[in-house]
Amino acid sequence: MPGGFVVLKVKAEKKLGSMVFSFDLELPFGITAVLGPSGSGKSTLLKLVAGILEPEEGEIKLKEQVFFRKAPQEKKHYSLPPYKRRIGYVSQNYGLFPHLNVEQNITFGVQGNKPTVPVTKMLDWMRLSGLGKRRIHQLSGGQQQRVALARALMTGPSLLLLDEPFSALDNLVKNKLRQDLMGIHRELELPIIFVTHNLDDAMVLGDYIVIIDEGRVLQIGRKQDVFSRPNSIQTAKLLGVRNFIHGMVTGHDAVKERMFIDWDGKKLAVPWAEGVQLGQKVTYGIRGENINVVKTNQNQQLEPELTTNLFSAQIVDTVQGLMGYRLVLSFAHTSRKMEIIVSNAGYERHVKGKKEIQVIFEPQFLCLLR
Repeated sequence: MPGGFVVLKVKAEKKLGSMVFSFDLELPFGITAVLGPSGSGKSTLLKLVAGILEPEEGEIKLKEQVFFRKAPQEKKHYSLPPYKRRIGYVSQNYGLFPHLNVEQNITFGVQGNKPTVPVTKMLDWMRLSGLGKRRIHQLSGGQQQRVALARALMTGPSLLLLDEPFSALDNLVKNKLRQDLMGIHRELELPIIFVTHNLDDAMVLGDYIVIIDEGRVLQIGRKQDVFSRPNSIQTAKLLGVRNFIHGMVTGHDAVKERMFIDWDGKKLAVPWAEGVQLGQKVTYGIRGENINVVKTNQNQQLEPELTTNLFSAQIVDTVQGLMGYRLVLSFAHTSRKMEIIVSNAGYERHVKGKKEIQVIFEPQFLCLLR
């Protein structure tokens, strides 16, 4: 568990065709982003929690309430019906009824029961005031999504599940929805789990991140911990790391908490890691934005231990983006190329017009991938 009181516990296995999904995770209170590529099992996880799908075996609990329980090899099992789980679920296509107006869609799930908040208040909160009598086809995509969100909240859920809530939205609408969800989480003290394949969405909105691929949980934790310290090459790639250094441990410096590896014939200083032995093959990852271009004459001012990680590189390719430049670099000692990110100002001052630059791999940004 990343930290804090466990709100949701899932330890379950589900077979869909030839694919086996096996989830094992505990989530604390907060906003959790479930990140992974298409087909990795993100939506399947939400459907298991919501009760839309039922596992072959395992246990699913929300706080102390058991949603599902079945021991291996046992025929009998317990499964709480979806309508009793008090879960707000918003699917990718929103699941709105075209023959009903906005108000009727919002109150559909509370028919026969007293709504937790008045419809007019919910319309106002979701910025839908004045649209209550409109049909769904008369709404924009962002408005339709807010109707689906309002419907999910009307039942007073204990957990809100959102399947790809940002995928069909432009940036302006997306930013407003992020603010809406933060407000919902804060005002209602409601834990939220949302599925996304977009790292930016996960980092902006999530308190915690769950990385899923091929039906398995690869890593879970506070977003900054997961982002800065992925636990494997597979996880690192899903988190946008493109630079990998393969080498062999050649030395230790316990005093300075450093190790040294042979990187295709060159010495490289890396952070100290418990349990890593001399002669062991290792792989390190580093983000492009953490490989720094050395300014003219700056190499003369570097601390002695950092000069080990100073390398000359040829610029193979340059791609300009909105916020900066992506440079593809080659090095004389290795066939592996690296990608770095340089700000617009940094490019103008230290890179523009050059075919060769010096870069430094600061040890604290090199992450051991096990």
